[in-house]
Amino acid sequence: MLTVRKRVTRATESIQQFDDPAVIDREMRFLRPFWEFIQTRQKVNKKRYWETRQRDLFLDNETPILHKTPLVWLPDRSALCNALETAEDRERLIMIALLRGIEIVIFNFTTLLSRSRFTLGIEDPDSFQIVTTESQPGESYRLMRATMKRTSPENGEAYKVITTRFILPNKEEVKIEKDYSRSLIDPQVEIRITADRSGRTRGSHYLEYRGHQSELNQRTGRLMTTRL
Repeated sequence: MLTVRKRVTRATESIQQFDDPAVIDREMRFLRPFWEFIQTRQKVNKKRYWETRQRDLFLDNETPILHKTPLVWLPDRSALCNALETAEDRERLIMIALLRGIEIVIFNFTTLLSRSRFTLGIEDPDSFQIVTTESQPGESYRLMRATMKRTSPENGEAYKVITTRFILPNKEEVKIEKDYSRSLIDPQVEIRITADRSGRTRGSHYLEYRGHQSELNQRTGRLMTTRL
């Protein structure tokens, strides 16, 4: 994160020093996801924020419903899946808002890493994996970004499908996929809170959101649970 901040400082200095639209546009493309990431991360990593969500969604549950990770606090998958079965519209909006915050933090962080490829020594900015080094064996976190380049059979135009995965040591996983086949500014979005392949058990459920970026921003779209 300190390395990314240094890159942000350099981008800010470039904007101040150069009166060149190309330079300003390039550096602003870097700065926008950084500020979205940092502001949202500060919000969704606050204890007060989660205590409020706990009261809103799980009135009878005194057990904390989150996993604290180095990147972002995550809600408990089982608790959300159980709550969704009887959730009213207001509670569904809250859940989608949670996923929206998580999506901003995780997806924008991998975007920042991609754009800092030379600073961080990343060979392929489209597809890479970051693994943390923890003091205890088996306690590492994995963050992955993969980009598939495809061609539309309808008009022959090239587009991308970007997948980001954040895997916790307990095998819980957040998967975010954005499909830009229809629009570069309003991609199709799929978010799953699930378990990675080695942690899945028969009969367990995962939480899934499907919609477009504009719908996710407005807290609409489809929110469902699916059996693994």
